[in-house]
Amino acid sequence: TAQFWAALICSMASVSAQSEREILNEFYMATRGDGWENNNGWGGDEVCTWFGVDCIEQDDPNNAGNEGVSSINLSSNNLYGTVPASFW
Repeated sequence: TAQFWAALICSMASVSAQSEREILNEFYMATRGDGWENNNGWGGDEVCTWFGVDCIEQDDPNNAGNEGVSSINLSSNNLYGTVPASFW
């Protein structure tokens, strides 16, 4: 277990919105999310509003069929722990 810098590009095209939420909540718990510098929105219903989470929106014609989480940038946010296997 170690403190780490986090900026990830995700490919969750085959994952449902509910599964995205569950995986990200597991990540939050595994990296001590309650102690992050900024955890605004984490745990709420809409993952695309969570701090550091970027999404491809359904109405983006350049990415039809690939909506959902596209990247996560939580650099310098005091994450500490081990990224769970479900994240990969």
